[in-house]
Amino acid sequence: MTKKEIRKSAHQSIFKNGLSHQECFDQLRDSNTSDLELLASEVSKIPSSGKTKRTAALRYTFIGFLVIIMLLRIMGIVVI
Repeated sequence: MTKKEIRKSAHQSIFKNGLSHQECFDQLRDSNTSDLELLASEVSKIPSSGKTKRTAALRYTFIGFLVIIMLLRIMGIVVI
């Protein structure tokens, strides 16, 4: 499996199927026996669903501030 395939299947296992990182690693280890260190490093790079939910408010706040800044810049260009 390539890195992209590993990331895609690990992301699907963790988010869609609700598996933990260890369960995901064990599941993917059966299909990818060539390089277990690569598999482990790619699975560990994926954040857990709990961490993603906790930081969702911060991400939306950041996006909101970016939109406000863009609107202010557009208004400044129009006024000039």
